[in-house]
Amino acid sequence: MTVEQKKQLNTLLNEIGKALDVTKSEHEIITSSYEAVGYFLANDSSPLNVYDPMIRPQGSFLLGTVVRPVAEDADLDIDLVCELIRKPASWTQFSTKNAVGNRLKSSERYSKMLDKEGKRCWTLKYADNKYHMDILPCFVSEEYQKELERMLSSGNHDITDTTAIRITDNTRDNYRTETNTDWWPKSNPFGFAKWFYNIAYRPSILTRTINLKEAIAPVPKHYETKAPLQRAVQLLKRHRDIMFKDDGEDKPISIIITTLAARAYNDSTDLLDTIQYIALNMSSYIKGTPGHRVIENPVNPSENFADRWNDTNNKETNFYKWLAKLQSDINRISASTGQGLDKLQNLFKELFGEKVSTASFKAYADNLRAASSAGKLTSTLGTATLGTAAGATVPKHNFYGKDA
Repeated sequence: MTVEQKKQLNTLLNEIGKALDVTKSEHEIITSSYEAVGYFLANDSSPLNVYDPMIRPQGSFLLGTVVRPVAEDADLDIDLVCELIRKPASWTQFSTKNAVGNRLKSSERYSKMLDKEGKRCWTLKYADNKYHMDILPCFVSEEYQKELERMLSSGNHDITDTTAIRITDNTRDNYRTETNTDWWPKSNPFGFAKWFYNIAYRPSILTRTINLKEAIAPVPKHYETKAPLQRAVQLLKRHRDIMFKDDGEDKPISIIITTLAARAYNDSTDLLDTIQYIALNMSSYIKGTPGHRVIENPVNPSENFADRWNDTNNKETNFYKWLAKLQSDINRISASTGQGLDKLQNLFKELFGEKVSTASFKAYADNLRAASSAGKLTSTLGTATLGTAAGATVPKHNFYGKDA
């Protein structure tokens, strides 16, 4: 594979990631929506007001690894937490979750949008804009905000339980009875985000391109340019979604893919190299034996992300099937160089879906036209590859015919 061929693949893969991402306008609409929910939960007329409710993003929206759904009629999934400051009171997981749900039900607007009650979350469906928000009620300590600020400002990589939140889970035996939050399920979405961003922007060439505090703020800044690890996670998740588009129940979950990808990341700033290396090495960070696998939460080692891999489902089997196909398909991408853009585009459609692949190749063609207009387009002899690296310069072309 020549340098120009590799550059071509990297450009096309990066354009796939862009096509999967939320746009700046979508980002603004989504953040405005959850800010409005936060205001409604916290305003003076709300019974939750004394607990200082705060809505913050978590998951892929926070990590910059959003992936559009494969189905055209499906929604983007936006994960949020609703933090309540713990005050002296006998709250259970049940009463905490229902206090948030009841407040949403009290609004004519939000009661119509309330789609369902999940195991841990309330779901608000924004049909017009094709996304839904999963709102996770939780309790935080009175020192939480200070500890969060301290963690975000700190240059070290230490992440402690001081930024952990206590969440609700209606499948637990103590859901209706336990008032001691120490016995509630624990999560640390902002600690995980810091861990992920520290790895994603570890390469020295990337360190000045992002402000960690801005990236994981309650209203995160929108970044159009992403680190190779972020793009790699998007591509891996999309590949999984295509493979399991007709069988999503036991597909590999995003938190497992994201965690293993970050652990396996080798600091490469080349996207193709990044996904190849991750695909070959991510399974080495899975502990245990078949039927008893362990994938540790990096900011809460007592939590096993693979705890639902068991004999009653195909989750473990499907993960390894997906990983084997991923490795094979990355090899197919590498082997496709020099065979022409038509064949490469057909392969991308198979692996990542038609719409985002078409968008990727269109963006690539638009860039070539711009380079040609500027007289910067080159041809690498004998490779059937066009690009902007060193090579024979292609005569400038106006693309609109001799009579225009």
